[in-house]
Amino acid sequence: MQSWLPSQRLQQQRVPPPRPKRDPAILPVRTSSTPAMRPIPAPRRLSLSPKGPAGVLRHSDSDLQMQSQARHPASPTERLRDEEVPPQLARCLSERRLDEGQTEEQLRQRPQWTQSLLPQRLGLQQMHKLRCYKKAASSDESNETSRTKVANEIYTTERVYVESLASCIKYYREPLCGGSGVIPAETARKLFINMDEVLALNDTFLRALARVMQAWAPRSQLGGVFTEFFKTGLESAYVTYITSLGDALHLYYTLTAENSTFRDWCEKTKVEAVHDLSSFVIMPVQRPAQYLLLLKTLLKFTRSSHADSLLLERALEQCGVLLDRLNEAKRVSESRCKVAELERHIVGGPPEGLVTASRLFVKEGTLLEQQVPSRDGGPRGRCKYRVLLLFSDLLAVAVQQRRGTYRAKHCVLLHKLTVIDVPPTQELAFPFRLMWVEPNHPKELEVDLSPSTEAEKQAWVEEIRKHCRAAKQQHVLHRQSLPPPPNV
Repeated sequence: MQSWLPSQRLQQQRVPPPRPKRDPAILPVRTSSTPAMRPIPAPRRLSLSPKGPAGVLRHSDSDLQMQSQARHPASPTERLRDEEVPPQLARCLSERRLDEGQTEEQLRQRPQWTQSLLPQRLGLQQMHKLRCYKKAASSDESNETSRTKVANEIYTTERVYVESLASCIKYYREPLCGGSGVIPAETARKLFINMDEVLALNDTFLRALARVMQAWAPRSQLGGVFTEFFKTGLESAYVTYITSLGDALHLYYTLTAENSTFRDWCEKTKVEAVHDLSSFVIMPVQRPAQYLLLLKTLLKFTRSSHADSLLLERALEQCGVLLDRLNEAKRVSESRCKVAELERHIVGGPPEGLVTASRLFVKEGTLLEQQVPSRDGGPRGRCKYRVLLLFSDLLAVAVQQRRGTYRAKHCVLLHKLTVIDVPPTQELAFPFRLMWVEPNHPKELEVDLSPSTEAEKQAWVEEIRKHCRAAKQQHVLHRQSLPPPPNV
């Protein structure tokens, strides 16, 4: 008889029993709590519960719901009720699609083991959608609040601007132009230009803004008010005002310095009017640029789907065009004033005079000049400093004298001028050459000029060549417009 050792008996007892056959109706699922596999009942069919939000997939078996809630505690999404959820979030809960692009029928055709995870996945996706909708709702609310603040700022600043112009007319213009005896009435009208016309336009615009702001709502529109405002005679009124502002301010400072009666009267009136006359006069120049900044800010806080977005973009474009034209009108006015000022201080200018209807001042600078010797030979001239005055159709090389006056040495029409680059010399580091022919001179004149740097040279050469091309085109058009000479 065979004897068994104790160790062999223990090993024989530790042999595991055979595994029972698995029921096909029970599926093993691994949980996160224990690594072992435990069976759970197969889920039953899903149905739409009329008690919950419309379209949310739920189990028809109450026991399975309780078992699922015991394994997974109620999430914040499941604790929400319809009366506690905003309309945007309620639409999220009523969404029937679990994944993007999948219908309810496609979800029902999934295998049962994936349907068992639908309550868990549905809760996670609802929570994600809730976060997205909450973030979007808070962002929309913040944009709407900011949009309302910008609209209020537009209305408030426009009201202050109109009230300031009305105060200027009340406290300054009416007394001075009404025969107060401080200054002549004709002189007083030059101080205010066409401020009454500007005030009438902006007062109409303020009334239109007030009608919109009284019934302000999230869908209110301000772009149409601005577009209608820019279609009026705003450009002509502001162009007239801006082009005459320089003369008005010069007259004001002259009267303040030379007329003590006018100066004392302005000091007394300032106490009642709050601002002095110069501050009132400069306000219409600053207002168009403020419109551009306010429209940009309002468009920033307006959604692209808003009905006012397209109108604001159109108003912003019109405002940009208006500012460009006002700046161009201001530049032309300042250049013409500069031409008139130079004519009073230059000696030996062109025979027809320096001031013409189309002549504008372009640029001024001090350069080194060296006379180029004739082609027959001869020494080069000495280098001397000259003042170069460039106009839209004329170039003047002048000598600066005392007391701010100039003596013109050369005055050349640009359609007769040629500019070329020349190599540097010992005297001129960055030279360029001017060549032209004068009517009473048999030979072509040449002058070398040199600024202090290469960048200044390139700037001068490009500017002179650009205006030379324009002047030659204008000269050709002028000759073509002349009547043909009579036949001899």
